Amino acid sequence: MGKAVLRRVYQQAGIPVRELPEGVILEWRDGFWVGVNYSGKPYTVALPANAKILIGQKVLKPADVLVWKE
Repeated sequence: MGKAVLRRVYQQAGIPVRELPEGVILEWRDGFWVGVNYSGKPYTVALPANAKILIGQKVLKPADVLVWKE
């Protein structure tokens, strides 16, 4: 229920919400986006056109890392 409440609050505020599979983490840190895949399946990160990949690839394989800057 808590997740549904947060989703609704974010939607009402106009803040986009990403649906990520369990084990995939995308977070903003120190001016960079960091993606980590702790799941057992590959995940393709939807990057904006202006993204510059610094480490990794757009497809996060299991136990893989992606770092990019927008």
